[in-house]
Amino acid sequence: MLTGNADGSFSIYNAATWELNSAYDWPQKSIEVANNDFNVDGYFDVMLKDVGDHISGANDQIVYSNGQANGLAAGVTQMDDQFYKFFSNAAMYTADGDYFADRSEIGYVLSYAWVLTCWGWSDFSCDYTLVPIPMPVIFYDEDVIDPDALLANLDMVAGDFIGALERWRVALGEPAIGSVINGTCLRTLSEENCSSMRLLTAVLNRLLSSGQDQQESNSSGLVGELRTRLVAFSDVGSWFEGVDKAYHLSVHAPLLGTDGLTTWNSGFPSNGFLDGSPTGTPGTLQSKDLHPSDATWETSVIRTIYHPAYDSNISPYSLTNHFSFELNTASASFDDNMIPYCHWPESNQKLDLVADGERVPCANDGKNSNSFAIGLVKSVGGSLRRIAGLHATFGGKPLPDLTVKSHPGMDEPVPNSAF
Repeated sequence: MLTGNADGSFSIYNAATWELNSAYDWPQKSIEVANNDFNVDGYFDVMLKDVGDHISGANDQIVYSNGQANGLAAGVTQMDDQFYKFFSNAAMYTADGDYFADRSEIGYVLSYAWVLTCWGWSDFSCDYTLVPIPMPVIFYDEDVIDPDALLANLDMVAGDFIGALERWRVALGEPAIGSVINGTCLRTLSEENCSSMRLLTAVLNRLLSSGQDQQESNSSGLVGELRTRLVAFSDVGSWFEGVDKAYHLSVHAPLLGTDGLTTWNSGFPSNGFLDGSPTGTPGTLQSKDLHPSDATWETSVIRTIYHPAYDSNISPYSLTNHFSFELNTASASFDDNMIPYCHWPESNQKLDLVADGERVPCANDGKNSNSFAIGLVKSVGGSLRRIAGLHATFGGKPLPDLTVKSHPGMDEPVPNSAF
């Protein structure tokens, strides 16, 4: 049970049994709910959306599980303007490494201090002098930049991912993210739950996938979505000039005769990647169906897919007369041993970590996972459209767009003949 506060937040109320029983008779409202493990602790949490439509002045909320089946919550945090600004800033930085630098600048203000100065050789004289001291100050647009997000970015630039993780923990309103509390790993046998880069990536992807503003979905010919997720917070710019952080695309479509269930297809290297970081020669481009890392609850929409012969709002009688069937058929027809994997097809470069991380040319016009997603949509006659209205935003704040800088490979799609 949650009790409302004057500032739009809620508090957890440990209700007695009789109070819970009486709540069954209260008026009911339809509030959108998204389930996900937002703090990556292994337990599903609840996001309550559009709460303000029913309770004046109330913000959306995330209710955190305590990991026990006793009906009690571990905590609740409000998704207010500062919350959305913090994580929107983080998302925009992942797509554009200059996001904060372009919206802030370092200046100097004079501070004064009394300094004791002495002079003379045998006969000393001393006095205090007021000395001006220039102090560096970061100036930024407060309407756009959240100061804590800026400081978290500076932590990451300095390589202090634990420091960044602590600022994210505060922004989430949680006692812990994963198994890290105040920089200490509580599960020493589980490195996965203590990798700060993995945790930052998972938190951002899950927040964006569940909290992204909704679109109007009744347009004729709308058949699916091109969805994206951040691969890793590692500095891709250190691998390739011109690319900041790597986003990975997947193609999603509703399943025939189901309500809310989707199928998805995506491409991956046959080897050479671990947690978004290159670890060796990448091998060939391979097709994957229903890969867990590309699930709907891990990805956010970046384009809608339209096709003149299909409509997601009409359930056809024939299984073969459906866009998801076309996608799965084309994906299954892809030859996993035909196209070399190329990390950055636009520049025809790959990383060969066997040769000390040297950037080498890709063989035979290689492609990557984003090449696969764009090529798959085109191979079945689909077209991509920009998202109308608020769907490209997170709490009214901007989200990254589809660009080569954030999605290398999108301008070099896999040819139709490969499917």
